Amino acid sequence: MDEVDVWWWWETAVGCTQLITALPARRMGQITTTRVKMDQRTFQLLQTADDLDHYEYPPGFDWNVAFERVEALRPILERVVGHSLVVDKNVQDASFFTDLSWEAPSREDPRYIHTIVAVRFSSFGDLFTVWNHCSSDIRLSEVIVQQIVATVEGNGFIYISIDELGKPYTGTNQAFIGRSWWYRFFDYL
Repeated sequence: MDEVDVWWWWETAVGCTQLITALPARRMGQITTTRVKMDQRTFQLLQTADDLDHYEYPPGFDWNVAFERVEALRPILERVVGHSLVVDKNVQDASFFTDLSWEAPSREDPRYIHTIVAVRFSSFGDLFTVWNHCSSDIRLSEVIVQQIVATVEGNGFIYISIDELGKPYTGTNQAFIGRSWWYRFFDYL
């Protein structure tokens, strides 16, 4: 696997590992830099999808077509995971346009919602990722997650792993410097 070097700014004075911009970190405490390796193919995909001027979606992004593609995937992925999935049609002010997810209330605290699995679709470059936010006893197996990835890729989308997305943004849009690739393509802004 070819890798490229990127630089990651960390703020360390408050005892946590949080990616932040260099200027606020100087005010808050010590800055350290760490070299982080990124897969070359992933780096090129992210660079290609990046946009110098647009934050939420690129020019020409067709919301209707994008949702139609996700809706067409829903029954296929429901068979893969063995459960119904929900398309989030209420995403706003974000660099992604929807999640296709399986969510369930916590047995311990019904106010808490587990995300058993979610496929998040970026508004840029047909990128997608798979994430979850739940306890390990209800998490899907890695085999099923890989089937999800293969199915979505087989429908023309490009998978980017969460691990790579957690690395620092090194693109050309100055508004995202000091943030992660996740924030650039898969988060609320």
